[in-house]
Formats: sequence, C-alpha cells, structure tokens
Amino acid sequence: MPNTYMYKAEIALLGFMTLGFSVAVAGPVIQLSTGVDYTNGDYGATEDTTIYELPFTARIKAGNWSFRARVPYVFLDGPGGVVPGDEDDSGGNSGPGSRNSGSGSGGGSGGGSTTSGISESGLGDISLSASWSHDFAGSTYFDLTGRARLPTGDEALDLGTGETDFTLSGELGKDFDGGGIYAFGGYKQRGGALRENGALAGLGVYGRVGNGTLIGVDTTWSEASRVGLDDSAEVTAYTSFRVTDDLRMSLYALTGLTDNSPDIGAGISLSWRTDFRRPTQKR
Repeated sequence: MPNTYMYKAEIALLGFMTLGFSVAVAGPVIQLSTGVDYTNGDYGATEDTTIYELPFTARIKAGNWSFRARVPYVFLDGPGGVVPGDEDDSGGNSGPGSRNSGSGSGGGSGGGSTTSGISESGLGDISLSASWSHDFAGSTYFDLTGRARLPTGDEALDLGTGETDFTLSGELGKDFDGGGIYAFGGYKQRGGALRENGALAGLGVYGRVGNGTLIGVDTTWSEASRVGLDDSAEVTAYTSFRVTDDLRMSLYALTGLTDNSPDIGAGISLSWRTDFRRPTQKR
C-alpha cells in the first residue's frame, strides 16, 4: 500500500477520534471490544481461503450520536483474490447483531483462484462510522449510520481493497418484553474502477433467555463488488451474555448462502462498556 494511503488513513482516524471526543465531553459512554473472527470458504475458487481477524473496536456515545472505529489485524491463507471483510457493512456491524453479540465479520470479495498461494498477516482496512439514533414510543428505534472504510490494508497482500468505500444505511427495530425484531437496508459506494456500487439489506430476530442473556438469528444480503460474481448472503446465529455489570461476552456462527460468501464462520468477542444500553440491551 502506498505511504500516502497510510498517511491519509492516520489523519482520518485522528480526526474521527477528535470529533467523537469533542461532542461527547459531557458525560460520554464508552465501549471497547476485542475478539477473534474466523471464516473459511472457496468463494468460487478451487481452493479454500481461511481468514482470522483480531479486531479492536472503540465506540463513544453522546446523546443521540455515537462514533465507532474498528481496527482489524488479519491472518490470511489461501489461493489469493479474497479480501477480508470486503462486505463488512452487512450483518453484524449494525443492529442488535452487533450491539449485543458482535456477530458477522463479513467474507471477502472473492473471484477465482491464482497460480500462487498467499499466507500473510498484517493490518486490515480500518472502518469508521457515525450513527444518529432516535427512540420512538413503544420501544421502537431508528438508526441512521454513515461508514467509511479506509485503505489501510496492503492491497498487494490481499489484506485490503486499496480503495475507500462509503456506506449509508438505516435500521428500524422494535423491542418486546421477551425479545425483538429489526431490519436494515442501505447503499455502498465502492472505490476503484473495477468495483461496483451496491445495495445491502438484512433482518433479524432475538430473544431474552434468563437474566441479561440474548439469543438471535439474522440474515444479510449485499450486492457483489464485481460484475460476474454472486451477491453475498449469510445466515448468522448469535448469543450474548453478561459476565459482569460492565463486561459482556458474545459468540456467533454463520454460514454462507452463495459462492461469494464464506462457507462457515464463527467468532467470540469481549466488550467492556460504561453504560451503553438501548431497549435491546436490558440487564
């Protein structure tokens, strides 16, 4: 990756964090998360690609606004041509799937095998997002989120796309005494002459089991990033439970529904937060 990309990414990350803390000086609530994400699939190639991600996520909230930064360290092994998390704006990055379980790490931008294999590790593409939330009467909420994915991963090593992507999405959810439902949709503008813009959508349902424990399932879909590839679609099951008053553990497992999705995936995350509850996060 050219040094200018890294420089721009560092400036953007610094600006993002400065903005987040400047708007949240009056009683901010903070969440810090880390864990391990695993996916495996052939993505239409003749050999499987295995991806491990160790993401660090920081989130800060003030009033109706929240800001999020996700920094992944990636381990990649496969034939080449698959970029980790290229479809990471669907699935667990929004809604109760991420607020409560951390589900969904996304697959890749698959597209056939190469003659030489790749076994690499390093920084992946950093994503930054800002969300505005509104709670209606009757425990109904709406979130509007803008996200930028920065080209911090090395494109030559398939650790990143080498391009900047922007996504705008909205989510509508309803919380009940024993659980809730949610649905989201949006549009992603992908950088690069060969990559296509596309829509994304998903829906899910979750329930409460015991004190502070959630279980849920969601399905996500996003249009392919290149002409000729299948769209991405996945089904994810997840659970989240309280370890302490400020610490939660989340587990998820997923399976892909198309050739451009991982065959299987799983993950675990640990989140510490000062007080980051929504109606979907009752203790």
